Amino acid sequence: MAVGAIPAVGGSVNVAPGGYCNTQIRMLNGHVAEVAYAGDNNLPNSRDALCVSTVDACVAYARQRNRRATAVSR
Repeated sequence: MAVGAIPAVGGSVNVAPGGYCNTQIRMLNGHVAEVAYAGDNNLPNSRDALCVSTVDACVAYARQRNRRATAVSR
């Protein structure tokens, strides 16, 4: 996922057993301002569970980017 001067970023993930997650992320000044989910993304005992991989990928990207920025600034 690219982060830049985009007011909103969206995506979709298909996962078994037949559910899906549409994720929309609104950016403000280079930071996540809002996250919204849509689709058949619930598991029997966990709300929005099928969207976890989308959020995990964003968090991993942000951590990796932060580590690189810290290393360059030293």
